[in-house]
Amino acid sequence: ALPALEDAKIALKDLDKADVTEIRSFAKPPPAVQVVCECIVLIKGGKDISWKAAKGMMSDPNFLSSLMNLDVDGIKPNTVKAINDKLKRLDTPMDRMREISVAGA
Repeated sequence: ALPALEDAKIALKDLDKADVTEIRSFAKPPPAVQVVCECIVLIKGGKDISWKAAKGMMSDPNFLSSLMNLDVDGIKPNTVKAINDKLKRLDTPMDRMREISVAGA
């Protein structure tokens, strides 16, 4: 999973607040965007895994920097499993994600 982690860090550097605002503007996001955002809620230890919780999390002015500084080694194995399960059900290739939302990818 290390190459995926490095890819994610590189992708984060390309995001800005406008990208996050784009995602937050969805009343009902595309399913792929919602799943990715819910996975971030899981990673950050949220208990309410929902679109509402994800939007609240993204409203934090330090949201992007909090992702860049995330202690990935501290993510619990059961959290990793829950994320993998969500992403497997999603079954959306990365190039398709970029078409849906740059920030979601």
